[in-house]
Amino acid sequence: MNNDVQWIVEFAIENDNLNDFKSIVQEITRIVKENEGGTKSYQWFFNDLETKCVITEWYQSPEATLAHLNGEAASRLLPKLLKVSRITRLEIYGEPGEEAKRRLIKLGGQTFHFFDGFAR
Repeated sequence: MNNDVQWIVEFAIENDNLNDFKSIVQEITRIVKENEGGTKSYQWFFNDLETKCVITEWYQSPEATLAHLNGEAASRLLPKLLKVSRITRLEIYGEPGEEAKRRLIKLGGQTFHFFDGFAR
């Protein structure tokens, strides 16, 4: 087993806020890509109607997870994203560390610890 931490967040986009949502997501992604080297994967997916969006996030360690939560994308832009959408699902896989876990649970997250399997 490794120290990787992953999570999935599902957002429901409120009313006619799709363009605002997309704009904020693009800014968040740019910031994470440029500033958070411990992020292994950061990908957004829309359903066909573009009323829901899912992001999959993968961090190389609990420290990288906490760095993301303390970074500009989460601290400055997540509140803006939550004005135009709402979190309908947040699942955390792995051991993110106590502080990150507490903060993610506060957002409605549910944690899952590793049982069995492999990644290549």
